[in-house]
Amino acid sequence: MAGSVKLLKDYDLDYIKQQYDEKNETLEEHGQEVNAWGFYEDIFGSLELVSPAIDKPNNRIIQMPLERLIDAVQGQDGVFLSACTYFKNYYNSKGLMDVYAFVIDLDSCWSGGLHSILNNKWQNSTKGNYYLPPTYIVNSGTGLHLYFVLDKPVPAFSKQMLEIKNLYRKMALHQSQRPFVGARPEVHWVGQSFRMPGTLSKQDMLVRAFKMDFGRKYSIQELAEVYDVGYTFKYRGEHEDYPEFEREKKEFSGTKKKGWYTNRAFFDYCVRNIPEKTRQGHRYMTMCALSAIAFKCDVPKWELKETLTGFLSDWNNGMVGADRVERWEITAAMKMYNERAYEMRREVIEEYFGWEFKPIKRNGQKQADHLEEARAIRDIRMKRQGRKWDENNGRPKGSGEKRAVVQKWQDAHPDGTKAECNRDTNLDPKTIRKWWNRERTNS
Repeated sequence: MAGSVKLLKDYDLDYIKQQYDEKNETLEEHGQEVNAWGFYEDIFGSLELVSPAIDKPNNRIIQMPLERLIDAVQGQDGVFLSACTYFKNYYNSKGLMDVYAFVIDLDSCWSGGLHSILNNKWQNSTKGNYYLPPTYIVNSGTGLHLYFVLDKPVPAFSKQMLEIKNLYRKMALHQSQRPFVGARPEVHWVGQSFRMPGTLSKQDMLVRAFKMDFGRKYSIQELAEVYDVGYTFKYRGEHEDYPEFEREKKEFSGTKKKGWYTNRAFFDYCVRNIPEKTRQGHRYMTMCALSAIAFKCDVPKWELKETLTGFLSDWNNGMVGADRVERWEITAAMKMYNERAYEMRREVIEEYFGWEFKPIKRNGQKQADHLEEARAIRDIRMKRQGRKWDENNGRPKGSGEKRAVVQKWQDAHPDGTKAECNRDTNLDPKTIRKWWNRERTNS
């Protein structure tokens, strides 16, 4: 477990159950409990809509009207649903159609912190630091899900999807600053699925939803103004530049877009940091992001698969049931290993990882200009020291001598093999392969 803070889920089951009951009592004092039918009808406006649910224990996607879905999954464990709808009911970020609510996940929340905040009507004691209250709060066991329901669903047009993600990220980071004792924020993607009210939590406790007395629905533009997102959001049919399904048609048009690629060092950096920084809830999306990075960095697919498989023993240590990462999820995540990876922005990768990395600073310059400047500075510094940076052609000391040994052996044994060269020279096989049949030096 990273860090020194003990999370609520790390305590014994009796204490977790006590905290769960106390949070329910507090939520009942400041709101009214609603069942799953009333909860989703208020969010989506109709129980006849279809939003794909994830049934983790059975490794399947459930596609049926909300009313039938709720009837079918009550009392089950590991059933998740997002507050969005999807094109052809296919649960995928590229198929996201409409956002009906922003859901913020706060993992590991104690009852005392929740009681203090609700008694203060969700305001912060720090003057001038205002927090919008959620419409609903769902008690999922050790954590809370804050639902900010929109008065009208917002379409995920390609022209405004980046701004939707930006708004959601700002909301999540801002709300996570609430003084929940021990609470740990989880910044997911906007279409993330969460446990459905009426189903069971990891500790077999009923997931319960409460409509807060001070909560209300919000317009997307109101949220944008509060969180300083300078963008005017559009709705379906509101503007001729935003026809229905415009995003879907554009995405599958086959037009190849330009993107960015990077070198192998970025992949290695991510692999080193994932075990320490990636938390539960981000592991599958981390594998997706790493697959895209592997494509950007020209890492072979077989090596990517070995790397992802290597994470499983650590991730699954002490995990049971739906919390385990299965091998089929590796296969699914590796579908991100394709040319569309070039289009994945740094902000999206950070969102998938759940942690940030520092980008290379070029002071607003293009890569070629930045490198030209960096090399000029390098040459000046080397000149002061009375030496040249490429005095050994950038190779480790001794590599030139090894090249000469291989070339000399090949000159003496024109029909010789690499294995014979290895026996005669005792050089590393990799060194022999490196210089084998290379163009001869003029020496």
